[in-house]
Amino acid sequence: MIVTELHVEEIPEIYRRFAIAIGDQHWKRRVIALKNEIRGNRFLASYLHDENSIAFTLDRFRELNEKYGAIPLQAAATHNTFPAVSFAAQVLSIIKNSNATHAEKLKRRIHGAFNKPEDLRALQLELTAATHFHRRGYKVSWPEMNESGALTVDLLIEDICPNGLEVECKAITPNKGRKVHRRDALEFHSLLNSHLTPVNRSLRNGLSVVLTIAGRLPSNHKQLTELAKSTVRQIMMNQSTTLPDGSDIRITEFPVEAIGDLQSIRAHGLDRKLIDKITATDNRESMVIGTRAGGRLIFTIQSSNNDHLLTSVFDTVSDSAKRQCSGKRPAMFVVGFTGIDSSELLSIAEQDNTLGENPTALRLAVSKFLSSSERDHVVGVGFLGKSSATPIQHGITDTGGTAYYFPKLESPFWDDRFSGLFS
Repeated sequence: MIVTELHVEEIPEIYRRFAIAIGDQHWKRRVIALKNEIRGNRFLASYLHDENSIAFTLDRFRELNEKYGAIPLQAAATHNTFPAVSFAAQVLSIIKNSNATHAEKLKRRIHGAFNKPEDLRALQLELTAATHFHRRGYKVSWPEMNESGALTVDLLIEDICPNGLEVECKAITPNKGRKVHRRDALEFHSLLNSHLTPVNRSLRNGLSVVLTIAGRLPSNHKQLTELAKSTVRQIMMNQSTTLPDGSDIRITEFPVEAIGDLQSIRAHGLDRKLIDKITATDNRESMVIGTRAGGRLIFTIQSSNNDHLLTSVFDTVSDSAKRQCSGKRPAMFVVGFTGIDSSELLSIAEQDNTLGENPTALRLAVSKFLSSSERDHVVGVGFLGKSSATPIQHGITDTGGTAYYFPKLESPFWDDRFSGLFS
């Protein structure tokens, strides 16, 4: 049994029980470490808060609990706390319905996950998938946690068909397949910014600077610092060039008013399409700086090697289909894209289902994956966008998202009950 519905007035008690079961020292230590990192590099603040949102929310609850003896409801009843509360409540429900050995194993997994955001995301995705099937009336179990033979998939839907359905979950971050990871870019942004004082005093116009590195950013700090200094020198000269290490710096001008007010950017984030248009790049790591002289600097970093998100995703899924699934039961993959929101995933699905439109790269990749006879046991792949809290009527909020499901009807393991699983 897994909890699928909560009431706001339950939140203080849920936190109290979760803190006792798991130990509040785990998120306390994690948040202290994260705040120290942010003090060393302010550019990491938003990234680390997003990556570790569960830990930050739980630690805020811890502080309120220590100050007031309980969590005030007005502090608990906000949409940004719901993911952490849902996580805590569902973990508690699993612990309650597990024996001591399995419960202890889950606790240890959670302890480690606070220090590894990718592990926590993976566990959240498992809970999301389990919730989905449970709400549809099916019995869900955790085979790996139950040590059932060689089966190592994340979930087993026991009663959906005679032998059950294996479900493997893969949480995919925006870094998947990228040569320049978000954190590496933010570290370089901070280093670059420390040398931009002359630019800050003198730049009055709009300047787009695109740094294209040969492969990945240098791991050596001395080389990284020299790259930052070389980039600033070219900015000061307003001159594009190719550096001795093969990195390319492309500098172009644009009207200052083109990107609007900086306060709006801070409040709502970058307009991705506008930044891509100005920089002539496609969804790369960009930073916008307003100078004291009234100018605007957009700095973008990318690799000369192409990103291969879908290739990396399906390499992972293909390996999992071979190594983790039993091959004796039908299997399904649930892929969660943490960098794609529901509206973006819906847009992809709409293109694929519009007559006359070319199929998306996602549809082509899925078709190739499902067409392999080596994966006849795979009966479908479902993609989930980033979930969000959505009011569905007064006083009721749903924390679901959007799914795009591809069935494999020709699989010898196919069962009609697999149709419309995400409708």
